[in-house]
Amino acid sequence: METHRDDVLDEVCGAGFLTRPRRLPADALSEPWAKTRAIQAAIEGSVGVAGTDVGLRVGLGRRFPFELPHVFLAHPSAHPFLPHIDEHGWVCYQATEGLVLRTSAPVHIVEDALAMAVRTLDDGLAGRNWLDVYDELEAYWRQYGIDGLVRCYVEPDAAYRAIAVGFERREFRYVADTVDDVVAFEGPTQKLAAPRRGVYVPLTRSVLSERIDPRSFADAAFTRAYVRRHVEAAMLARLDRCGLGDAPWPFVVLGVPRPTNGRSLVGLHYEHVQGGHPLGAGTTTHPVRLVPFDRRDPRNLRARGGAVTKFGNTRIAVIGCGSVGGHVALAIAAAGVGNITLVDPDKLKTENVFRHVLGKSALGKYKVDGVKAELEQKFPYLNVRVLREHADEAIEHRTLDPGKFDLAIVTIGDITTSRRLNRQLQQHGTATVFTWLEPLGIGGHALLTHVTDGPGCYECLFRDPDGEEVLSNAADFAAAGQTFARDLTGCASVHTPYGALDAIRTAENATRLAVGALLDTYADHPLRSWKGDPAEFLARGFKLSPRFALEESRLRETATVFHNPRCPICALHA
Repeated sequence: METHRDDVLDEVCGAGFLTRPRRLPADALSEPWAKTRAIQAAIEGSVGVAGTDVGLRVGLGRRFPFELPHVFLAHPSAHPFLPHIDEHGWVCYQATEGLVLRTSAPVHIVEDALAMAVRTLDDGLAGRNWLDVYDELEAYWRQYGIDGLVRCYVEPDAAYRAIAVGFERREFRYVADTVDDVVAFEGPTQKLAAPRRGVYVPLTRSVLSERIDPRSFADAAFTRAYVRRHVEAAMLARLDRCGLGDAPWPFVVLGVPRPTNGRSLVGLHYEHVQGGHPLGAGTTTHPVRLVPFDRRDPRNLRARGGAVTKFGNTRIAVIGCGSVGGHVALAIAAAGVGNITLVDPDKLKTENVFRHVLGKSALGKYKVDGVKAELEQKFPYLNVRVLREHADEAIEHRTLDPGKFDLAIVTIGDITTSRRLNRQLQQHGTATVFTWLEPLGIGGHALLTHVTDGPGCYECLFRDPDGEEVLSNAADFAAAGQTFARDLTGCASVHTPYGALDAIRTAENATRLAVGALLDTYADHPLRSWKGDPAEFLARGFKLSPRFALEESRLRETATVFHNPRCPICALHA
């Protein structure tokens, strides 16, 4: 049943929450405050906040009650700067991420919204939430600064330094520690504006003791005094010695500590400065332009995207770029790994289109080249190297040095070669994840090994209790002695039947194990397995191994039982 916004607001007016409530006419909804939030209907009234009569407007958008009501200060210019209030008086009273609304009670939604907005205003007028300004300083810069966001690649640390500022046709193009940082994100083919000289000034945490109105930074005298109160003494001396650089365009990036963590980055652009740098002896009668940023520094991007910030210098070898390996490469890059070497001698064939990450666009190309291009297109700050060789031969010929990697992930379907790689990687002490999947969606596996000198490696899976070699994998869910290879058009099309979803799930399993190993989560060598639906597998007359009957919890509990004390590789080494 459709909710009528006018009826909801009429009921709110009669509930007594607002003093002297009234409906706003249609022409009021064309004013800037209403247009910014696409308000369809609104009321106005007043409430008591911190002993003051405050005028409020409540507006409903076209998606109400599937979105929150919008609450505004009726006369924002009559109040001092308050946290969580934008230039149009809109009150940010509730984060919407993960919020669930009781859409069957729209009047209650509005009343709850008013109550939360009043609390936000009360906290602001009473000075209880002023530290929030520092946490959200970049958002205020977007409100009060120049139109548009300038690409910012500056690393927010505690080191005062010169920076590069791309300025062209009276517009800022980028701000970076060096032009190389811009190229690392944008790519070498991008045309970049010639850099001018700016300065990065990190402030100390003493700023958090001082209440601020972000609009005050437009005043050059205020900004100069504020910055000089909150920098190290050594930086003061450097500011005083600092010249104008590329006059008349001095540019400053402030690194402002946040109460929670990290630093906000905000820009200051000065015009017509005389007598030195504006944070030193220089003066100007022109307002300072506040320059907001599109943050593209590696640490911020990795943290915001759920990647691991300290993986920027991590080196991973992905051995095998087939259906599983392609997804592993993408996942490990998304986890924040900064250096990836792809090893695979094969080209992508037509029959693999529907289960390979590259699809038909890479047909006939080397898989490593296609995956490299895909990675570099998707992720910034990533170095990708390729080897079009068999990994075991590359190690033997010393074109691949396992000792230079923090971890290797082996995703090849050749069991014999995987066993050889296990021996080679163990000899180099390279932490390794071996991963493989089984036919017809019954499951997939990932094994972590060579993290410690303790037992447990890929070879253990092919040894009996006496250490004798067997030709079946102890971890497999399919019973030993069966043949699963299929061909659709003859011998040239022989393959193991599995789908893209199986490859993706197996790749995720392996990547999570790899990330855990890089974060030193594991003190042993666990085996992680997932189980799928065996219906098609059984319908074709195949048999499952006893291990498939284990519950998922039991599979985890027995993650290290495969360790073989008589393994000729890991046990001998231990």
